[in-house]
Formats: sequence, C-alpha cells, structure tokens
Amino acid sequence: LILSVLKQVGDQKYHGALTSEQVLEDTLSRHLMEKRYLVVLDDVRDHHVWEKLKDAFPDNENGSKIVFTTREGHIATSADPHKLKPLSDQDSWVMFLNQAGFEECTSHSTQAGFVVEPKTKQKFLKICKGLPLNIVLLGGLISAKKISSDDELLRVLNQVNSDILWLCYNDLLDIKKLCLLYLLLFPKEVNIPVRRLLRLWLAEGFVKKQSPNMVPEDVVQEYFEDLVNRKMIRISKLRSDGSPRKCRLPGVLHDYLLSKARDICLFHVRGNTAGADPLCFRRIVEYAGIENCTLNTSQLQHLRSYLSFNIQNKDTPAKEVGNFVSKTIGKRGFGLLRVLDLEGVYKPSLPDKLGDLVYLRYLGLRWTYLDILPQSIGNLPYLETLDLKHTNINSLPKSIGKLKHLRHLNLNEIHLDMPVQVQQRSSLTQLLTLWGLSVNDNSRVNNGLYRLLKLRELGITFNLSSCKDLVHWVANLTDLQSLRLRSKDDMGRPSKLSLEPLENLDKLSHMNLLGNLIKLPDSCNFPPNLKVLTLSVSELKDDPMRTLGKLPNLTVLRLLKDSYCGKSMLCPRDGFGKLRVLKLWMLKELEEWDVEENAMQSLKELNIRVCPRLKNIPLRLLQLSTFEELILTNMPVEFTADIRKKKNKNTSLTINVLDFTPLPWEQDDTGSNGGSVTQSI
Repeated sequence: LILSVLKQVGDQKYHGALTSEQVLEDTLSRHLMEKRYLVVLDDVRDHHVWEKLKDAFPDNENGSKIVFTTREGHIATSADPHKLKPLSDQDSWVMFLNQAGFEECTSHSTQAGFVVEPKTKQKFLKICKGLPLNIVLLGGLISAKKISSDDELLRVLNQVNSDILWLCYNDLLDIKKLCLLYLLLFPKEVNIPVRRLLRLWLAEGFVKKQSPNMVPEDVVQEYFEDLVNRKMIRISKLRSDGSPRKCRLPGVLHDYLLSKARDICLFHVRGNTAGADPLCFRRIVEYAGIENCTLNTSQLQHLRSYLSFNIQNKDTPAKEVGNFVSKTIGKRGFGLLRVLDLEGVYKPSLPDKLGDLVYLRYLGLRWTYLDILPQSIGNLPYLETLDLKHTNINSLPKSIGKLKHLRHLNLNEIHLDMPVQVQQRSSLTQLLTLWGLSVNDNSRVNNGLYRLLKLRELGITFNLSSCKDLVHWVANLTDLQSLRLRSKDDMGRPSKLSLEPLENLDKLSHMNLLGNLIKLPDSCNFPPNLKVLTLSVSELKDDPMRTLGKLPNLTVLRLLKDSYCGKSMLCPRDGFGKLRVLKLWMLKELEEWDVEENAMQSLKELNIRVCPRLKNIPLRLLQLSTFEELILTNMPVEFTADIRKKKNKNTSLTINVLDFTPLPWEQDDTGSNGGSVTQSI
C-alpha cells in the first residue's frame, strides 16, 4: 500500500523495488514533508493497518488531510467520522433508471416504453434501501434481462430476498460465473489489462464457440461486455477513444465471491496450500516469491495454471521460476500446464525443457526483460498466446514457425527468420495478432507474410528498399482492426512511407503511421470506420485538416512530431463531427490555426505540446460547451497567459513544463527548459 502511494505521489525511485516496510514509510514521510497533501484510502478494514500507516504521513500543520472510507464503525471512531446517508427515494430511482438503461419520461413511465406502477417502484425502493451498490447491481441485472414491461420488472424484484449479490451472480450462465470468479486470481482492487484477462479466459478453455461465423475471441468479448453491463466488472481505465484498457473486480464483489472460488477449488495461493488435496492443485497464484517451494512433483502433476504477481523485485532475476516449472514438467517429461503467466516478473529463468509442456496455451512474458527463449519453444503444439512485449529478446528460435495454433504474437521489434520449408507450410496462419515485428530486405519472413490473412492487429517496423508488396498485403487484410506501420532507415530514422487505398478495410478503427508520407491519401481512400489516427514524422507540406475533417467516424486525432510542416492549419466547415480528442505535438512551423463554423463540435480534449510558433487557439473551440480539458506543455509563457484569459470557465487547464529525451536522430529541439512542473487550473 505504501509503495502504491509512493508511485502516485510521483516518487519513482522505489518503483518495483523490494524494500522493507520501514524504509518505504521513511521514504514516503520524507517525500511528503513540507508539502500539502490529500490522501484518500478506500475501504480500510483493519484498525491495526491504519495505526501502522499513520507514521508515514507527517503532520505538517498546513491543512494536509487523510480521508479513509470504511464499513467498520469501530475503525471510523478512531478519526473524525462522517457517516454517509442513504440516497433519497428520488435520487435512488433516477440512479436506477440510468443504470438500467432507461430514462424517466413522466412520473412513472420510462423511455423503455412501459409504465412503472407505484407498487413496483416502492418494491424497488424497499429492496435497495438507498444503497448505491444495490442500485447499480440491480440496474445492471435489469439492463441485461432487457425488461420491457412492469410485470417483468416486478417479477425480477420479487426474486430478491435480502441478497442482491446472490441474485445477480446466480443469474449468470455457469461459464460466465467461471469467467467472473477468475478475476479473483488477481490481487484485490488491482487494475487488470483487458487484453490479458480475455486471453487468459481463452487459454483456460472457458469460452465455447457459439457459431461457425464467430471466432473464440468474439465470444470472449461478448462475455466481457455482458459482465461489464451487469456492473460486475468495473472499467478502471479507458483508452482515448473510450474503449476499455483496464478493469477490476469491485472490492465488495471480491469479498463476496472469494468463498465461492474456494468451494470449487478454483485456485490456491502458494504458501496457503497446507492440508489441501494435491488433486485440487489446478491453479496456483503467486503473490510473493517462490523460493523454497515445498510442493513436490507429485503434487504438481495436475497443475493447469501458474500465475505470478511477484513484481516487486527488479534487481534479482527470478531463477526460482525455472526450478518451479521443471518440477511441473516432472520426471515424465511433460506437464499438464495450460497457462504460464509471468508478466512483470523480472528475468525469470525458463528451463530448456519448456517445450515439454505440450498442453501450454498461454505464455505471458511481457515486462519480464527476459534476454532469451529456450530453443524448445517450437515444441509447444497448442500454444495460442506468446507475449514477449517489453523484453530484451532480439531474436526468436527458428522453431517458432512450427506453432500452427498460435493466435496472438506480441514481439519487441524482433525479426522472424524462419527456414523456407517452414514458410511453405501452414505455419502461423492462424495468427490474429502480430505486433512488434521488424522486417527488412534480409528477412525471409517477408516472403511469407502474404499467407497471414486473418490478422486483426498488426504492428510492423520495416526497412525495405521497396514497401510496395508489404502495403499491398496490408490493403488486403479485410479483418484488420488495428494497424501500426513504421518506416525506418538503417540508422533508425523515419523514412519514406507509401500507402495503397485502404477503403476496403471497413473493420479497421485504429491506425498509427510513422514515416514520410509527403501526401495524404484522399479521404475516400481511408478506412471508412477509422476512429483513431496517429501520424508521426509524416512531413506533410499540405494542410491535412481538409482531408481528415471528412473522415466520418474519427474520434481521436494525434498529429505528432513533424507530421505537418506547414505554417497554417484550417479545420473545414462541418468537419470532424465526431472528434473528441485532438493532440498537436511538436509541430515546430505551425503559426496560425483557424476553425470554420460548426467544425469540431464534439471536441472534449485538446493537448498541445511544443508548438513554439503557434499564436492562438481558435476562439470557437475555447468557447465550446463540450470542451472539458486543455493541456499545454512547454508552450510560451505569453501563449499560456492569453489562453488562460480566453478559455471557458468550465474547461480545466493544465500547464506542464517537462524535459524530453531526444530520439536518436534528433537534436535538442524539443523545447525543454530543464524543469518538470505541472500546474492545474
């Protein structure tokens, strides 16, 4: 907990370090000394925890405050308690309608098209008692059931005794109950990457294919969305386009479901396995280290999954992981392990016999900074996910081409060098994700890319004498949803990037392009459903806004360093109808910017960074009622002072002064002034 607070207050010195509690307390106390701070601790359950934490927060007598919430009355009395009152009947009803997807039209009717009788409303109020958690869960349940009459609504309410959690949980299909319980493997209240969770569900075999036209990834996405709509999974972090990036299990739900997970022996926490039946060791979760593992080979022979969240120690390689996996493989030479998730574990030692885990579906090594993979990895015939992002691995064994069932491959700018005979087989043709691939004229895989036609996510960095074949292949990936293309020369500098018309890629919503485009394609040649577009070092001479303003579904636009080299920019009349986020970064020549009538009417966030010659932000934007957030970084003092006067009072303004590390091909032209300061207004 103290380490988490340290990270949030900006002290990164101890980020991930394995340090004693006393050292962490002293560090936090020194960091907060002489500062005015507000700290909020949610859901404190143990009085002793609070007593231990108090010394870490110095009393500077300057108005600093510590607020903690608790459901335990005896803990609240140790401070100056404020007891929250239940919501009023009217507020409860409005919240319920909102959570259920309804809107009140008259005193009793709803936008759903039916009248709610007074007795039904009173039944609801009696059940929920003004408690927001009850209202939210019940609203999610009603929304999932698609209630369309007062009788149906009353029938659901009559099923509620005193336990709304029980009703919401038991309304789930068995397979969705299992998916929900799986979140208990993660530490309580931790933010879980949605990408990671969904791929784990797949690897565990929780998701069954529903129709010939749906791949398992579509089914698992539907499961996730249903659990979110039911308010049983909470989205904790969104991407800029509004899609979920991270999620978590609400704390109350975590406590409620824990006993149910124990009843079915869903998982064991390593160190709490005493007295457990070895046949029940199907999933082991590690929250600390696995030194001195007392489980023998016979106890591990039925293990299906091992997940480690031991991410604190960042200076000592986790060699003990290799011993543990070797035990799992056992003397028979193979194991039943389906999931090996070591994301965030520092340099785990993987045994040479890793390939003997013939049933392995998921190998998660993201953020491990691992240097090398065992050669035997090609012997994992059922492997579906191999995640090597943020590792130091710069080459893969040639045997990687033997993984016929691989669906998700995340790399770290790695060349694939598969033998010609492997390219001619059906290797890697099931891939849906290929991210972080590096291609040059010497990469044999360049000759085999055309076989990969099912890709949904593609990220490639290339250094090719001609990229004609590559972009032609990309233009024919009709299932593509996310695309990143980076064109670089031998020195790693951005180089020429050409595109073919992409209007046939109607599923493509995210596109990130780095390289010298010279000229944008016509608007009719862009993917018709493009939502997020990022351009970097495009060196466009002509104003791109005339073209980009015509993209009907564009919600996020990022014009990054040297994407446009002109002096003036004009957003056309009625253009950018759905744009919500605009970022203008390091456009060094830009001076004038204007917005015509009815353009950018949905803009919510504007982020401008290091545009030293820019003279203005159009008044039409500053006065928009939808405009919520303005972020200015390393902009001239006169510019920020002028904008502060002109902005709408409802628009928050953040002014940053930051240091930037130049990229290898750059000189120090980033506008850094030697400090790091943030000011919010």
